[in-house]
Amino acid sequence: MELIYIISPIVGAVIGYLTNWIAIKMLFRPLKKIYIGPIALPFTPGLIPKERQRIARSIADAVGQNLLSPDLLASEAVSEDKLHLIEGFLDKKLIDLKTSDKTLGDVLELLGVTDTGLDRVIAVLVQKVTAKEFADQYIDDLTSWVKGLGTKLGESEAVTGTIASAVTNSIAREDRSLKEVLPGEVLEKVPSWTDSISQSILKSIEDYLGKPSAEELFKKHIDGFLAKGPLRNLLGMLLDTSLISRQLVGTVLQLVKDPETKLQVFSAVESGINELLEKKPQEVLAAFGEGEVDKAVSSGLKLLFSERTVDAFCRREYLEKLITSPEIGEKIAVALKHAATKAKGMRIQSIYRLYGDGNWQELKKKVLSVYKKKAPDLLVRVFSEFNLTKIIEDKINTFDLLELENLIFGISKRELGAITWLGGLLGFLMGLLTPLINALLL
Repeated sequence: MELIYIISPIVGAVIGYLTNWIAIKMLFRPLKKIYIGPIALPFTPGLIPKERQRIARSIADAVGQNLLSPDLLASEAVSEDKLHLIEGFLDKKLIDLKTSDKTLGDVLELLGVTDTGLDRVIAVLVQKVTAKEFADQYIDDLTSWVKGLGTKLGESEAVTGTIASAVTNSIAREDRSLKEVLPGEVLEKVPSWTDSISQSILKSIEDYLGKPSAEELFKKHIDGFLAKGPLRNLLGMLLDTSLISRQLVGTVLQLVKDPETKLQVFSAVESGINELLEKKPQEVLAAFGEGEVDKAVSSGLKLLFSERTVDAFCRREYLEKLITSPEIGEKIAVALKHAATKAKGMRIQSIYRLYGDGNWQELKKKVLSVYKKKAPDLLVRVFSEFNLTKIIEDKINTFDLLELENLIFGISKRELGAITWLGGLLGFLMGLLTPLINALLL
């Protein structure tokens, strides 16, 4: 009779322990449905393999909508502690910039940016900037900006004075001849200019000789010549000076129209221009005097920055044609390539010093301010596009069941072991209480 008080609790404990152990195992096992002939055994597969997709969806909904929602992540990204971390990161990077011995080229190389890649970037930039769509979009703003800039530069005595000084100093330092300084397209036009000047000179002479004033001038000089001395005076009384002057004008006019004369004038003009081109710029300007040169430069700058010139230069059609021209594209590409090559040799610390500590700190504050204002909306859109719920669900569904079982049992090994032993304890107590209750009832 006393053995029942020992056997009953032991049996109850074993049953309780095994029941909980089997129940926990049946969360995962068996992994697949088991059949005996055509009949499937109940409770196969285990709970988690059987309800895997539903469990994954539930976990994903709980995590994606409550724990890791886009709004929560976005707000967390701009929390005070995160902003403090970002500010510390930026401060560290500024110190690295300030003390770095690397060049910008080293940084680009570290980032994998090659010369070929840089050329491609420049080509894309040039293509975008010189595209008609770009010009149509920004031409009005560019026109207004250029007009305003031209007006301000023209009104600034400091700017015009600096430009004038730079022009005169550049001319004074130039040691080459005009032929070497002037562009090739200008020198190509010298023959046509020579011909034009020659024809203009001959045309001016012809026009003058065709006027009555020419005959009067000739007659005046003939009369003056004959009036000097008795013999000349007697000869003047016998001659018709009006007829002589008319015939003299006609003779000179024929001489001017003669092809040989035209050739001689052209040759003289050509010789004069060639002689001028062989001179240095300062020699040419020295002939006019320093004061006259300053006046000429000043007048040129006034004309350059005049409202009429600025308006003519800033015509929409002209600027659009200028921006989209292949020549401008080539010049921009060359300028960008030159700037990139020069910039690659600059040390990072030189760039830092060039901008200054105060400016970098202001830039850091602006970056943090922009991040704080813009990051939440941007991150909400980004995280919404990511669809975190779907990502979590798909990730859970891709887990191997054995790996998932090991993961869960590894995390909650102590807790699951406690549940198993609790089942044994409860079985032991039930086994102990049962004979006691029976004894009390008898």
